[in-house]
Parts: sequence; C-alpha cells; structure tokens
Amino acid sequence: MIKQKKIVNIFNKLNDNQIDFLILRKDERIFENSNDDIDILVNINFKKKIGKILASQGLRYYKDSEYLYEYLYQSKPHEHYFCKNLGINLDICFDISYKSFNNSEIIPVDDETLDYIFQNKKKVTAQNFYYFKLDDHSQLLHLICHCIFNKKFFSEYYKQKIEKLILQIDHIFFVKILEKIFFKFSPFLLKLILQKKYNNIIDNYLSFREY
Repeated sequence: MIKQKKIVNIFNKLNDNQIDFLILRKDERIFENSNDDIDILVNINFKKKIGKILASQGLRYYKDSEYLYEYLYQSKPHEHYFCKNLGINLDICFDISYKSFNNSEIIPVDDETLDYIFQNKKKVTAQNFYYFKLDDHSQLLHLICHCIFNKKFFSEYYKQKIEKLILQIDHIFFVKILEKIFFKFSPFLLKLILQKKYNNIIDNYLSFREY
C-alpha cells in the first residue's frame, strides 16, 4: 500500500509538471511486489526537469554504464531512480534502443518511429491518477524488438501480450512500421508471429538474405 501510494504520488507530480512520458511495458504490474523495473520513456526535452522531480521524491539515482556498453547513433544510457525499501526502480530512457547481435552495441530506433510513439500514446486513467502507454501498434513493435534483441527469446508473458495485440492491429500498416527495423524480413516476421513460431524467429531473422 505504501509502494502504491508513492508511485501514484510520483505520477501525479509528473503530470502536474506536464512531463511528456509513457510506460513502455508491463504497466498492469506497476504496483506488484516484484523486482521488475517500471520502464518509462521520457521526451528528451524534459530530462533535467524529471531528474529534479524524482530527486525531490527522495529517490536515489544511478545511470547505466557507458563502460560496459557502446552507445551508437546518439543513443543514451538509461537513468534509474529508486527506493530500495519500497521496491521501486524507475528505469528512465530518453529514446528506445535495443542491443545489436554483433557486440551488444546499443542502437536507437529512428526519429520518425520515436515521434510516432509519442504522438500516438494512449492515456490510462485510474481512480486517483493517470499515465500514458504505447498505442497497440507501437507496443507490439516494442515487445517484438525487446524479445528479439534484448532478451533473445519470447517469454510466456510476452507471447500472451503479443497474441492479444496482434488481433487488434492493422496488419498492412504494421508491416510498414516493422520495415523501419526489419526491412524486407518484416512480412516473414509477421507471418511467423501469426503462426506462433516464436522459436524460429531469431534464427530465421539472422539467416535471412533477401535484402
């Protein structure tokens, strides 16, 4: 209950200060007593402002290591604000980036895709606070990329989320979004997802040669 109250207060502070932010994934689990981070995408223009707000909430700070990872194409390390006693860790990112299959370099999505995500975010209203999340097309894109590039597998949780979202989107439009990242492999990727052949996706992607 104390954790929930703290998170609600933080989100209300962000909204009161008109911070442009959205939750990337697992928004339905933000109050659970787990070790999961709350992954939050923030418009880069609010970087200093959100830092001050979160620090004023008594949260401690650390940043992902630029020694351990190579950040390419102006991608930015995540910043974390946390309270260990309450089990809160806000994982703040200012772009959406994924690990490459080469040497796990961090590579961001293109600006057009990022703009689309911010412009189409969905408002979620709860009893005493509200937040924003990805629209269905953006969320599906993000979960697929997160599983392929960052996790290197599809967990049961993400399979269920993907299978629900795939029924709610325009497939033709979604292939165009996929093409920003997967190029000519995009229709094959969608087909594999529709067929639920998750174990074949990464191998098929890495062996694809028809570019």
